[in-house]
Amino acid sequence: MINIRDKYPIKVTPIENGKGCWGYNKVEIFKKENNKEKKIGEYVRNYHSHIKETFEPFTQNGKDYALFSKNYTCTELMELPSCKIIGGEKPGQSGFCPVELYVPSDLDLFKTEESYQEEKADWLTGSPDLKLFPVFEGLFGFVAGCVWGDDSSWKLEFINLKDVANGIIDRTDKFGYFPLIYDLRKTIPLSSIFDSIIDDTLDLGESSKWINTEKDKKDVEFRFYLPKLEHFSFDLK
Repeated sequence: MINIRDKYPIKVTPIENGKGCWGYNKVEIFKKENNKEKKIGEYVRNYHSHIKETFEPFTQNGKDYALFSKNYTCTELMELPSCKIIGGEKPGQSGFCPVELYVPSDLDLFKTEESYQEEKADWLTGSPDLKLFPVFEGLFGFVAGCVWGDDSSWKLEFINLKDVANGIIDRTDKFGYFPLIYDLRKTIPLSSIFDSIIDDTLDLGESSKWINTEKDKKDVEFRFYLPKLEHFSFDLK
């Protein structure tokens, strides 16, 4: 398994805009193959910070995409490796300004290819018909940010990615008003999401929902805890 973030590294070059103006940043995108990097595209982010955190490549159904923030007031979607912008949000004064984007991957959960393969082998030995891996298929993600000038804290919101093939991302505040204490990746409990996918132990008594077909996998309802929140659920239907 290739770490998708390693596959598409970026190089950031600051752009000065003169005294009294915040700087921009040129973001060059590369594709890494056989230990060689080839430039495939670039864009300019019209903000002076949160550059690497707002470029997040991911894979869905064997195709590569990236969430990114070229304009600081919105999240957009590009196709990789073409770097063609295929959808996303429109810039606006009342937009949700991203400071970090995150689409969970299996390597985030299992850390190494070796541990991933061991876990997969264990599950397939016990349940050979269980269509569980890959666990995260790029169907959802998260964004930390704020509406410009609200209260200076970063909020957590959810991004439904099931229609990215059609250039559609759907950001919602499923968690309500949720200011982050930690950075985004430390906040999302991947092990709890994994547990809730395979065994409903976090759902306080409701029956287990196993994933036996690809259709079930895409319709599965994830349930997990986040810090300082009561138990909640979301689905991808």
